[in-house]
Amino acid sequence: MTTTSRNPHCVLKNKAVLVSIPDSEFSCRTRLFIAHDKTVNEGAISIRFTAQLANLGGRSQVLTFIIPPEIVGNCELVSASDDGLCPYRFLPKLPAPETNVSDVSTLRLILNETGIVLCPSGMESLSPANPTDLDFAAFANICKSTYLLLHISQRQFADEELGQLKTFLGALRKRSLREKLFDTKRQRMVRTTWRVFSPPDPPSYCDTLVSKQQVDPPRYEQSVPKQVIGKKRGRDPWSPDERQRKLLLTSPPSGSPSPSPTPTEINTSSVPSLSPASIRPTNFTHASSPDCLDHNGLTRLAHELRGFSDDQIRELIIRSGRQHLLAMSENTDLPSEFEKVGFANFEIIKQYVDKMIERRLKLHVVDIDKIVDRTVSDFGHHEVDILEQVQAGNSEVNNTASECIEEIDKQAQKHVSDMKEQAQQHELDMEEQAEQRLREIEIAEQRLRDMEKKAEQRLRDIEKQGFELENEFAKLKRWLNVSAQSLLNSQSSPGQRGPEARRISI
Repeated sequence: MTTTSRNPHCVLKNKAVLVSIPDSEFSCRTRLFIAHDKTVNEGAISIRFTAQLANLGGRSQVLTFIIPPEIVGNCELVSASDDGLCPYRFLPKLPAPETNVSDVSTLRLILNETGIVLCPSGMESLSPANPTDLDFAAFANICKSTYLLLHISQRQFADEELGQLKTFLGALRKRSLREKLFDTKRQRMVRTTWRVFSPPDPPSYCDTLVSKQQVDPPRYEQSVPKQVIGKKRGRDPWSPDERQRKLLLTSPPSGSPSPSPTPTEINTSSVPSLSPASIRPTNFTHASSPDCLDHNGLTRLAHELRGFSDDQIRELIIRSGRQHLLAMSENTDLPSEFEKVGFANFEIIKQYVDKMIERRLKLHVVDIDKIVDRTVSDFGHHEVDILEQVQAGNSEVNNTASECIEEIDKQAQKHVSDMKEQAQQHELDMEEQAEQRLREIEIAEQRLRDMEKKAEQRLRDIEKQGFELENEFAKLKRWLNVSAQSLLNSQSSPGQRGPEARRISI
C-alpha cells in the first residue's frame, strides 16, 4: 500500500472522544484522528481503540476503524448538544467530563456503508481477553454501524482546530475528498471489515469425518510396542510434564470386563465437545505402577549404559549435576542399616528439593516469558505510536515550512511591489525636479538677458553722461579760460580795479 500524499494536514490529532450509536447503549472512549490535505484534496478519518485481545494472550493492541471520505453520506457538527444527541448519562463517560450537555459538541456521521477495520495480520477473528468487556463489544458494534455520534467537550478544542474541522466537514459535504492512504505494512496491519469481530463458523461434522487430515484412533494392540521375551517392558519416554498430564482410568464401565488400567490424555473429556473440530485421537497405552515405572526406567538406563566407557559415564554424571558421587571412595565399607535409611531419606529430600526448584524455576521462566512477551508487545505499540508521532511531526514541520515559504513569498512580492512603486515615484519625482530645474534655468537665462539689457542700458547711460560731462568740462574750460583772460587784463591796469575785478580775484 502506497502513500498518496506525504504531508497531510492534521485537523485533530488523537483527540480523546466518546463514540456512541444512536438509540442504543453502546458507547466507548476512543481516539479520533482527522487529516485534511487541501493541496491534493485528500482526507482521513480514523477511530482508534485499545483492546486486550485473547488472540495475543491478553496483551494490548490498538485497533483502528477507518471511515473513507467516499462513504460519508452526511455529516454535521452540532456545537451545543442536547439530550437527544448526548444523553446526560454520557457526561461522566466523556474524556473531559462536563456538567451540562450544551458544553458538549457532537459530530454526526451517516455512512453509506460500513467502514474498514485495521487489525494485526494473521488473525482471522478478534476476541477480547475478558468475555464481559463492554467497551470491546461497543467498539465491535460501532464498526458495523452506519450512524455514529462522536461527542467531544468544547474545551478540548485548541487554537484553530474547530475552524479546521468545519472546513474539513464542508469539503466532506461537497464530496471532493479522496481517502488518504497510510503505509500499514510496516505496522504489520491488514485492512478488513467488521466481520473480524465475529467468530469463524465451525466446519460441519461430515466434513470433519471425511477430511484427509483426520487420523483414526489407533487400535489397542498397535499402541503396545513389541517386547523382547523374558524382559520387562521399558518405560515410555515421556517427559515429567507429559506424565503429569496423563490420567489413569482405574474404574472400568459397569457390565464390562475389568481391563488393565490404561492412561489417556487429560484433554479427552467425557462430555461431548460443542465443536467437532476439537475432537482429537486418543492414544491408549498400558498402565504401570510408579514403582514398576521406576524399575523399568532403571533397567532400560542400565541396558543403555552398558556400551559406554567409565570416562563417558563419569562425564555423564558430571553433566547431570551429581559430581559429588564421584568423590566417594570405592573401598569404603558397606553402610549400616541406619546409614541406608538416612541416605534414602536424603535422596527423597534431595529429589523433593530438586522438583520444587524445577517447579519454581518453571514458574519464574513462565513469568519471564510473559514479561518478555508483554515488553515486545508494548515495544510494538510504542513503535507504532512513535511512527505516528514522527509522521505527524513531519507533517507539522512540512506544513509549517510550507506556510513559512508562502509567507516569505508574500512578503517578497509585497516588498518587490513596494520597491517598484517607490522606483516609479522616484522617477516621477526626478522628472518633476528636472522640469523644475529646467524652468529655473530658463528663468535664470531670462534674468541674465534682462541683466544684460540693463547693463547695456546702463552703459549707454554712462556714455551719455560721459558725453554730457565732456560738454560740461569743455564749457567749464572755456569759462575758465575766459575768466583767466579777464583776470589778466584786470591786473594789467592797476588802480582801476572795480568790484567786478575783486569778485573775479576772489
